[in-house]
Amino acid sequence: MNWKELSKCHRHLTGPTKESLGDKPRQGVAGIRFPAAVPIKSLYSLPQALVGIKKWTDPDVISERNILLGPDDKKALEMAKDMQQQLVDIYKLGFLLIKAKERAAFQNRSFFVGNGVELIPEEEITSDEESDEEEEPDRIFVY
Repeated sequence: MNWKELSKCHRHLTGPTKESLGDKPRQGVAGIRFPAAVPIKSLYSLPQALVGIKKWTDPDVISERNILLGPDDKKALEMAKDMQQQLVDIYKLGFLLIKAKERAAFQNRSFFVGNGVELIPEEEITSDEESDEEEEPDRIFVY
């Protein structure tokens, strides 16, 4: 899959016409938008370039890349954590919409019917200051 095809899939939230190794995708995937698809876009440019929405030559992408790969580790980590937190917040806001759209599309065959999948309550997510456990370095987790 080339950049143009990948970009189109992310822009239109549709399945690819071929899998990563060039294999034919499962039936009903190619060019089809999943009924519960909700865009989760970062305001940062680098994540948009990673999924083909922005070009790698975009000045904002280059600027963010230079920060992340630059000599100031503190600034790079701060930007990475900000990117992560923004995407987590967007996901949490969009989750109820995703769930509602998926239930409307699939009704009693919905993934959410009877399996108890819900968002992790805020009080169960501890911040770095509150946690007694030692976090693995250089890893970013999405809850």
